[in-house]
Amino acid sequence: LRLCPRCLEDDTQRYGHPIWHVAHQYPGVLACLMHSMPLNVVTLKANTRRYDFHHPAEASAKPAVDRAVWSSRSDQILRIAQLSSQWAKSNGLKQLGATDLIAALRQKLFDRDLVTSSARLRLQELSASFVDHSGWLGQLWAFRGLPQTRDQTSESLGRLLRVPRSGTHPIRWITLIEMLFEDWSDFEGALTPARTPSTSTVFNESETGARVAAELAEAVQQGEPVSRAAEAAGIDVHAAMAICANAGVRFVRRPKKLDRERSAALSKALEKGTSKDEIERKMGLSRASINRYLRTHPAIAKKHSEVMLETERRKRRASWTRLLGRYPSAAYSRARAESPGLYTWLYRHDRAWLQSTKPAEIPVPSPRRSSVDWEQRDLALAESVDRGARELVHRGATLPLSYWQLCEAVPGLREVYRSDARLSD
Repeated sequence: LRLCPRCLEDDTQRYGHPIWHVAHQYPGVLACLMHSMPLNVVTLKANTRRYDFHHPAEASAKPAVDRAVWSSRSDQILRIAQLSSQWAKSNGLKQLGATDLIAALRQKLFDRDLVTSSARLRLQELSASFVDHSGWLGQLWAFRGLPQTRDQTSESLGRLLRVPRSGTHPIRWITLIEMLFEDWSDFEGALTPARTPSTSTVFNESETGARVAAELAEAVQQGEPVSRAAEAAGIDVHAAMAICANAGVRFVRRPKKLDRERSAALSKALEKGTSKDEIERKMGLSRASINRYLRTHPAIAKKHSEVMLETERRKRRASWTRLLGRYPSAAYSRARAESPGLYTWLYRHDRAWLQSTKPAEIPVPSPRRSSVDWEQRDLALAESVDRGARELVHRGATLPLSYWQLCEAVPGLREVYRSDARLSD
């Protein structure tokens, strides 16, 4: 939970006690928009002192943003806070719509020349621009889920700027909006049907046709399949093949059907446990063709799965053995802490072998059991003391009786009290 020290004072004067502000709890909000100052983060743990959260207490909080970071990045932190608040008020994607949102972002990227005329993202330039602008946000705890390197950023933005198949955290949208737009009103104005030219129109225009052809040929030359490059460019596969042929770019024609020779070679490779990536590279087959073959040959699919599992098991065993050899003492616990993923895989798929690598437990000797029946002994001692006390009274001794009188009347009583440390509790 976050709070603003100035709001805490104002609420105390207005209501008589401080209150929590919902606007301070939105994702990415680390500054108070009313007072333009950084928020404080409550450090109490709810599972131990949950009732301390009924009223904000400034003494239990620490600054959410370091003073040095705030002095140099306060404008960007405030812009993100403003966008996050507006995002929450607009109910996020439920009101904006994922399609319109992505269209607005791609249009802005197109205006900055970060989208090609064939509607392909320039991910290298885009990821570099994002890291330069927002990479420092990873220093703040609220933004540690953002990608940190250019490769991670390229992969993340590539998924984000396509039609989403699943939900994503709103902070990813908000940081991208903050980089591309001045404020929320500027972003709202861009939420109109995308003005980016369609790929088919772009390809037919003479001034951009050469550019599209050059980009397609470059993608194929770097190893991308012709069909995938053609789909990204929005043109027919045969047209893409013609462009590559005219540009002198070589490409592999994948067979549409498996002949008997190829089928036998594929079966042999799968039974040996060859990976699908290697089969694609060596035999020129698509992943769809390999998967289709496995679905229609269950025996080969089972054999391939078993061989792949055994290969992976050998690799994991070797890695685990190296880890154990790294720590002569306490090897098992140290290796498990260092590589929990490796331990989990072996526990699920090779549990018997994993348990065999565990050092034998040192037997702990059981506590020695006494052969003395202490309860019976105490009862006998109590009877002896009672009998001795009666005899003393019968002889004319006055009450109360002294300890020395009882010791004289009861043989062995003094020795019992001297060795009381040996008695059982």
